[in-house]
Amino acid sequence: MMNKKNFLAGFAAVALAGLFVFGIGGAQAVKAAAPETVAAQSVEGCITVKEAKQEALNDAGVKESDAVFKQAKLDTDDDTGIVKYEVDFFANDKDYEYDIDAVTAKIIKTDVDRMDAEDYQEMKALQAAEAEKKAAAEKKSGSEEITEQKALEIALNHAGLTANDVSYADTHLDFDDDTGITKYDVEFRAGMKEYSYEINSKTGEIVDFEVEIDD
Repeated sequence: MMNKKNFLAGFAAVALAGLFVFGIGGAQAVKAAAPETVAAQSVEGCITVKEAKQEALNDAGVKESDAVFKQAKLDTDDDTGIVKYEVDFFANDKDYEYDIDAVTAKIIKTDVDRMDAEDYQEMKALQAAEAEKKAAAEKKSGSEEITEQKALEIALNHAGLTANDVSYADTHLDFDDDTGITKYDVEFRAGMKEYSYEINSKTGEIVDFEVEIDD
């Protein structure tokens, strides 16, 4: 696991060069992911990719369940040097594109267009890919040895917390395309900290975890 202060210094240098190659994880983990699920590195002072997506959804007045995301990634504006999230999604027959300041969460740019035939094809392809991924996860889940509740307990125990200590918790089953392992993604908040865990759904082993401080 990388020290966050050391990573922040490295991130600043990379940001100035406009070169970002990020995967799911955070300051303590980097992994490859599909374009529509690419998450930014967790950097002190920056909002998370999940928060950026929610900012865009709130502004558009769209529920997350009604949106089909094309991408949500961290980038640098070549003209201003501002670190921003690019959040693009389909919903309600429209193509939404947002640029959101990664530090202030302020919406920098919004572009909304009516979907055309090409957009509908892309949306259907994204939906089919997501359905296939879920089907694979469900197929793998037939022989799972632990439940969602057990996965949450493992994560809480590792963090030295109890269910009473957290204000928010979410656990869901997922299939890692890179490793072929079915795992639980566990997220919860306690105080000013956000915890994220990946737990092997068969063995209960903690595959990866990170802790972010919400300033």
